[in-house]
Amino acid sequence: MFDEKEIQTLSQDERAFNASFLASFSAVLTAIDLISIVILVIMGLVLGNTIAMGVRERTNEYGVLKALGFSNAHIIWFVMGEALVIGGAGGALGLLISYPFIEKGLGRFLEENMGAMFPYFRINPATTALAIALAFGLAIVASVIPALQAGRLKTVDALKRLA
Repeated sequence: MFDEKEIQTLSQDERAFNASFLASFSAVLTAIDLISIVILVIMGLVLGNTIAMGVRERTNEYGVLKALGFSNAHIIWFVMGEALVIGGAGGALGLLISYPFIEKGLGRFLEENMGAMFPYFRINPATTALAIALAFGLAIVASVIPALQAGRLKTVDALKRLA
């Protein structure tokens, strides 16, 4: 009936419409991915700066540990362990804040009011595992340079340096 009309129409079901609608947002999703990567890089720089400041403040303490017989590897592991604790705590805190926000707040709102477009808006276990892995990975990467610098300190230089 509509083939012979001047203005053509397209009939599709709601699922196909939602799929085409979400596909049109691929540029927005790509931009969000890029922004997320930039935020991760910035957080890595902040964490690296925090670890570097901690190493500078504890230079005398590392000198005392070396004077007591601790090796360079021990100092490196101390610094990296501290970074892992800070990174893991930050990742866990982020998940603790985001879980009620998504599961009880925004996720429920989107499912109830925009269920056709967002039928399932929750944090799945794979995302949680990835977030924790990224937090620990970011901590390791951010602590490599300060840990190596702390491990290379000479005992005499570390003891006479003022932080």
